[in-house]
Amino acid sequence: MQIKSKLKIILCLVLLSCTIVVIYTQMSKNEISITERRVEAGGTNINIETAPLEKSEIKVYEKTEDEKEFKEVQAKEEKNNLIKKTNTYTLDTKDITNPENVTNIKPTIADDYIIISFTPAKDNATNYEYIVESSDKNGNKEYNHRIATSNSGIAGYNYVIDNSENTIVDENINKKDNEPILFSGIQWDKDYYIHIKSIDNSGNSSENLTYKIDLPSNGIKMQYIDWISNKPISPEETIKGNVNDEYNVSDLSKNISGYKLINVDGETSGKLKKERINIKFKYAKESTVTIKYIDKLSGKEISNKQIIEGYEGKKFTANPKSINGYKYESGKVVDVMKAGNQEITLYYNKLGKVITSYIDENTGEKIIPDYIQNFIYGENYNSTKKDFKGYILTKVEGDEEGITKSENENIQYYYKKVVQIGIRHIDIDTNSIIEEENIKVLEGDKVKIKPKNIEGYIPFNENIEENKEKNISLKEDDESFETEKENNRKKDEKNNKSYDKNLEKVNIIDEILDEDYEKVNTEKTIENNKEKINQEYDIVVDPKKTEYIIYYKKK
Repeated sequence: MQIKSKLKIILCLVLLSCTIVVIYTQMSKNEISITERRVEAGGTNINIETAPLEKSEIKVYEKTEDEKEFKEVQAKEEKNNLIKKTNTYTLDTKDITNPENVTNIKPTIADDYIIISFTPAKDNATNYEYIVESSDKNGNKEYNHRIATSNSGIAGYNYVIDNSENTIVDENINKKDNEPILFSGIQWDKDYYIHIKSIDNSGNSSENLTYKIDLPSNGIKMQYIDWISNKPISPEETIKGNVNDEYNVSDLSKNISGYKLINVDGETSGKLKKERINIKFKYAKESTVTIKYIDKLSGKEISNKQIIEGYEGKKFTANPKSINGYKYESGKVVDVMKAGNQEITLYYNKLGKVITSYIDENTGEKIIPDYIQNFIYGENYNSTKKDFKGYILTKVEGDEEGITKSENENIQYYYKKVVQIGIRHIDIDTNSIIEEENIKVLEGDKVKIKPKNIEGYIPFNENIEENKEKNISLKEDDESFETEKENNRKKDEKNNKSYDKNLEKVNIIDEILDEDYEKVNTEKTIENNKEKINQEYDIVVDPKKTEYIIYYKKK
């Protein structure tokens, strides 16, 4: 069999095999002893010893770097002695495999120191294959397949401890032993990382390893207390963690029966610190205030209750309502809530209305709008009397003063218009004015008018009953009256008489007729006449009829 074909067969067997096998071969007549030793230059020396009694031929084949063929290795030296013969071959077996990194990193925090222990790194060996071919004098050949291992060993480490998780260290060794790493000067508001590589004696390095160093925090203590007594009302809770870990405990309040959460002392979110964070959830006992609105006299409720929800110790204000027909007794109530339920009573006084009306007695119309006064029920009241120009108060209905009741008090003042009428005493023959007078009377009243006792005249009473409307007539709208007056004036002028004297007016009445219409108080009254006048005229005062005439005839 050719050497190349045999090598190929052996190579295939090696590649298919899951286990690398070192074969020790003993030839029929020659013993072959193979030893390996590491060479400082990075290679491997192979020493092959054979018995010198028989001549044998030894060849060594090393796999090439492309791992496809084997290449023969020349013997470096040959040593002979009486018993054995030794051939030495040098293989190029450098350690080119990266080592593993450290494992089981364990930081310990003591005061402001970080102490980091670890399991040392292991160097990964580089394996090389070679074949030893031996042949005897008869040409018989044997093949011994072997694996040469190149392991340079761990030379040391390069590490950095900082506050960044992205640092990559280089291959410059700054630690050669496996003793714990010591770091001092912790700044507790920062994160810390160790970045480390292992480097072997061939200059191979492991991958960069970054490990976060957890700085232990004293955590968070949460207390649940009564804000009045400052005593706990539920067991406290704690949270552990590491410095700079994010936390949020705002939703860790408790629902405690009969209590209401009113405040939280402490930072409910943020980052953990070296020192313990204390958070107090403050609770108060639940409270309900019911406000009642009561009629002071009857004791009955006059409006729906108002309910205020709150907690013990909270200030509240009971504002009085505006309730139609009532008046609150005095100011608002400011108080502090008590635990549980409590009642506040607001007392109201019922209002009585005093409605004063001012009415024209003849028309029934109101002279001015009603005057309305509100009084507390049971209080004394006084109505307000008013004077109006052109009117005289004639009567009052209702109590002008008294005590208000729950119902309305109605007071009505009745007035009549004051009407001034003129009475003309005229000579029926000449139509001249003998005398005239003006009197003040009240609209709608009946007034008695008597002829006057005028010297030289007697009243013209012919057919008085039948011609009453003729003898006593309204002349204000009568055009003939004005004509007669003008004619009489001209006649008086011809007779050298003074018109003003003939029309001299009697002084205006200061007082109106009394209620029984029995007399008229004037400076010149009918009763002052010396002679009895036997005819009286009754008129109903109408503000549209203000002029009346009584005719006389000369004796």
